[in-house]
Amino acid sequence: SPAQPSPAQPSPAQPRPDQAAPSARANRMAAPLRQLKPVPRLGEGGEGFARYFERREPVIIPGASAKWPAAREWDVDRLRAIIRKHGVNTEKLECVVHDESNTNSTHYANIILKDIDAYLDIVKGKKPSPQGSKVVALKNGINVERKAVAKDCPVPDTLAKLHEEGKIVLRDLMGREYCRLFISGRGFHGRCHYDRFGYAFFTVQIRGSKTWYLYSDDLPLRRVVPFDNAPSEDFTKAEVNQKYPGYIAELKEGDMLFLPPYTYHSVKHTGDFNVNIDFFCLLDKVWSEAAKTMMLALQDIGGMMGGIPLMGYVVPKLIPNPAVQRQVQMKLLRKNISAEAIGPVFKHLMMSKSKDLDNAIDAAKVSAKGHGEDSMLLECCIASELIFSDEKTLVPKLLRSLSFFARGLAEGQNIREFMIDLNTTKEEILTASMQLKPNELKTLCTEMRTLYTQRILPELRSSIEESAKLTGETIEDQIPQLTLKILEKFFEVFRDLSKLMRQKISIKLNELVKAVSMGNAATRKMETVLNTMRKQMKQEKKSEVLNLKLRAKKMEQMLARTKKELARHVASQNELAEKIKIVDGIKK
Repeated sequence: SPAQPSPAQPSPAQPRPDQAAPSARANRMAAPLRQLKPVPRLGEGGEGFARYFERREPVIIPGASAKWPAAREWDVDRLRAIIRKHGVNTEKLECVVHDESNTNSTHYANIILKDIDAYLDIVKGKKPSPQGSKVVALKNGINVERKAVAKDCPVPDTLAKLHEEGKIVLRDLMGREYCRLFISGRGFHGRCHYDRFGYAFFTVQIRGSKTWYLYSDDLPLRRVVPFDNAPSEDFTKAEVNQKYPGYIAELKEGDMLFLPPYTYHSVKHTGDFNVNIDFFCLLDKVWSEAAKTMMLALQDIGGMMGGIPLMGYVVPKLIPNPAVQRQVQMKLLRKNISAEAIGPVFKHLMMSKSKDLDNAIDAAKVSAKGHGEDSMLLECCIASELIFSDEKTLVPKLLRSLSFFARGLAEGQNIREFMIDLNTTKEEILTASMQLKPNELKTLCTEMRTLYTQRILPELRSSIEESAKLTGETIEDQIPQLTLKILEKFFEVFRDLSKLMRQKISIKLNELVKAVSMGNAATRKMETVLNTMRKQMKQEKKSEVLNLKLRAKKMEQMLARTKKELARHVASQNELAEKIKIVDGIKK
């Protein structure tokens, strides 16, 4: 009978409370080897799957591809023809090899093969693996047009039904443009990693067999390469892949495996000829609930698109004034992203009247194709919206994410980029705040100072300290200390907005004083010239009067424009003087 989800089973996406504390983590890492639990297997109809999906527990649904044409017809030559015609980036193919001679701690190395033909020849046994390695595999699978394989690999009935009932939102039924195929021979064991964004996804074993090792999000957060999505240990070794609590899934032909959000997985290829296809869910409430509780998601958000969404979309969310917040977001995003790509974010998130989860999830459907800079940016901002949607936890989560982001840059010796980004953000906050009315500015200065003293200041050091522990450091180490100093400098804009605004207003006010003075002088000069012209018109002959009248008319128009500009400068000068009184009052 189909296995039922049990609350007692630890979920890869839901670590037990006793596993969350640093002391428990240290104890677990020192614990003896564990027996990985087998992933439950349902009946062929997939009855009861919805409960596993909601609980974020892995499960196997057998027979998903039993009736597919691909299960009968796909061999190396058939796949070669499909990929040649409908594949993407089939030349200079990114592959990976595992070899003990590789110096990094995971023993993997990236290699480039000439094209898909060279790779499939290795899979078929026509050619040996390169560099003397025993086996080679595609690094990220191969992307193929979804419509090209839709008849051979239709959406499994179980998923189609759940999508129709609204229990899942399947990207493949929302206009997904490309799907991923994984093709391999026997013997390769992939490095342990999680998929970016931590999408809930399904993998169907069309041909061959694989063994999947699944782990929760609480594996060590230290990385071999900054912003990587893999831990720094070699999970091909039994003493490593059994050191952490998790599951093991033996997939046979026809089986479909569900991986919950942010599930680490390491896959051993056990068949002679292995082919898998993936089906992805869009970001939804299940993903949101999982990501909200995970440090891994906070680390992940910093690495998305080089940290552009974190710095340009999330950090401005701290600003209490929505108008200033949106303006700063637009200015920062435009510095790095095209206006066309920002359009969907502006339309579906920034300008939406509703700021609830349902709105962000609806916006995710717009990015279902998952192709291009605009879809990528929209998904990054949607993920950020879902993770940072709770006002009460916004500050600690954002500070932790900034800490992870800074650490990643420091590891890559690019901490200067972080400082530049924060200084740019600070300057945009000041520039946008300048445009507020005096009373609005007073409210913003007061709210930002309250936010700093009551929420940011108490959390700042502890956030960096916690992030440091998860990467094996202390707050006194060089990188956490540097991060703390940089963030303290940035948050001056919250603590001392009134002081910084006075400096900026004073500079602008001095400029306006000069402009008003020059405007008054120009006005007096033009009035003098006009008076002279009027006197001349009384004395000159009729033939010269017409010419003087035309010149006088032009001068009068210029004088009117100058007076109008002067009045605008005087009004701005008066407003800035009022703002200086307000910020001085706040300082006192």
